[in-house]
Amino acid sequence: MQKLQLYISDERIDLFKDEQVSFNQSIQNIKDPAKIFTEFTQTFTVPASKTNNKIFKHYYNFNITGGFDARNKVDAKIELNNVAFKQGYIRLDGVDLKLNKAYAYRITFFGETVNIKDILGDDKLGALSDLDQYNLNYDATNVKAKLQNTSNAILCPLITSGASGTISRLYYDSQTHGTDNGNLFWHTGGGTNANGVYWKDLKYAIRLYEIIEAITVNYPSLVFTDDFFSTSNAEFYNLHMWLHRKKRVSATC
Repeated sequence: MQKLQLYISDERIDLFKDEQVSFNQSIQNIKDPAKIFTEFTQTFTVPASKTNNKIFKHYYNFNITGGFDARNKVDAKIELNNVAFKQGYIRLDGVDLKLNKAYAYRITFFGETVNIKDILGDDKLGALSDLDQYNLNYDATNVKAKLQNTSNAILCPLITSGASGTISRLYYDSQTHGTDNGNLFWHTGGGTNANGVYWKDLKYAIRLYEIIEAITVNYPSLVFTDDFFSTSNAEFYNLHMWLHRKKRVSATC
């Protein structure tokens, strides 16, 4: 008979004698890109004993300052018959009460391979310090330069943001011109009837490859396959992310 021992931060957890713990060693959810291969247990309970209350810092008592933070997983390991079996993390899912007293803690064990969102947390692109090398002033001169040179990490696609409140649609018409309404056909008229697009309606875009590289610098534990995320994969390497501060912007080109 296999006897299970569970440790959280090297402190042994008390277990119910009849508690069943089952392992799942498959993918949690292949449709969720935030999750990757990981082994985990079904949620099980451990008694709210004196030892466990100390480890979980009496989580049921919300008046305690600096108590157990259930938002974060903690280091854990499982032994079978006192022999090392699995190394990983424990997540506290909640507390069960009986007669208004803590009776059991609900926990889940995860293998060492964790969710991507556990590594990235709430970090945004601004947290990727390696991208600082691409900082660029937003002005007419730079916008024009990045519009003309599309071989660099930063370019300026012909996609209008409508930020200026003027033109939102671009087109090319060599027959009818001389009106400032988004026609990109060049003509020598100049003045107030000049064709073209206002530079403030354009935004920069950054190559996704540079973002992937910056992620690996900030988070060394994340490793991307080089068969797809590669400079030799033109379909991926030519992908850029349009940079705009506002969400759900209707953009046309």
